[in-house]
Amino acid sequence: MSSPAFYVWIKAGHVAAVLAFIGGLLATEVTSALLPLLGTSAAVGARQLSRWNRRLTAPALLLTWIFGLFRSVSGGWVPQLWLTIKHRMVCKTHQALIGHEASFARTVTGIFEVDPVRRIDLQLSLMWCGTSR
Repeated sequence: MSSPAFYVWIKAGHVAAVLAFIGGLLATEVTSALLPLLGTSAAVGARQLSRWNRRLTAPALLLTWIFGLFRSVSGGWVPQLWLTIKHRMVCKTHQALIGHEASFARTVTGIFEVDPVRRIDLQLSLMWCGTSR
């Protein structure tokens, strides 16, 4: 496969991953807003929402990072200001997703301990993106 064709596939993968991630976030927000209306079946909805995040939103975020970093390095855009600003916005979105998932889990389960995997993810995100929210 030639280099321009490979780049087009990487770009398409990045766009598809971003669309899946944003779609997952929107579905999560809509569903979490509707959970209080479900009453007794809210726990079932919460489990399904958690499964949705694990199977779609989180992998889409990971693919977005992989494809995006590959594109920025292969395109030679790393030292450019616009890319630094874009990375900061993506980092803030990543941190917001982690915070939302933790808040949602605490609300649904009543457990206020952070899952060790999420704690590591949050620490890596804070190291990579900075500590301010």
